[in-house]
Amino acid sequence: MRTIPGRPAAFTIVEVMIAVLIIGASMTPIFFMFSRSSTGTVQSRDEVLAYAYAQEMLEFAQARGFDDPQVAVGENRTITPLELRALGGGAIALPVDPRFTRVLHVRVPPLSAAAWPYQYKVLVAEVSWKPNDEQTRSVRLTGLLTRAK
Repeated sequence: MRTIPGRPAAFTIVEVMIAVLIIGASMTPIFFMFSRSSTGTVQSRDEVLAYAYAQEMLEFAQARGFDDPQVAVGENRTITPLELRALGGGAIALPVDPRFTRVLHVRVPPLSAAAWPYQYKVLVAEVSWKPNDEQTRSVRLTGLLTRAK
């Protein structure tokens, strides 16, 4: 910055443009970092919700009991929304975020009948979702249902 006698000192347009370019170039990585961190936060939130929905489905199946028709042996049983029976005879629906799908797999493990005093059902709750046009993600939780023979 050069001063001309009789004129006030100021920045030239070239100096201002260079300063704007330097500030802009240094701000780009900072904004990129903020956008990536918010993506990670959304991903963590979705995983927590998925595990909560899977746990809710397992608890629902275990509360229904061994012989309930909704816990019959089978694969890919979609149970959405879950409905709990209220004491007064009504039903309470447990809503799920529409981005998520819950599937219950019920299997009987191959055990020799004489060796075990209980009957078992293996419950696998699978929750899947597709975040923002990415590949489909899913989580699985496994539980056990027993009954004396």
